[in-house]
Amino acid sequence: MSRQRQQFQFTYDGNPLKLDIKVNDSVEVPAVQLYVNSQFQESANYSITTTATTTTITLNKVYVLGDVIEVAVLSDQVS
Repeated sequence: MSRQRQQFQFTYDGNPLKLDIKVNDSVEVPAVQLYVNSQFQESANYSITTTATTTTITLNKVYVLGDVIEVAVLSDQVS
């Protein structure tokens, strides 16, 4: 089965990233792909917390304010 990732873009302001959907954590591939200034970030660089309808991504590294953060996620919900 083919799945389409939903894409989100943020400007880094030091706060966790909040998505209005819950990522699908029951897939065999990583549900979240995170890029900072187009550079792929390993999953060790962030942590994910979900509720029934939201996802919060907390970055474990400090980035430069204003950095562009792109997030591609797999979810059964639509943003």
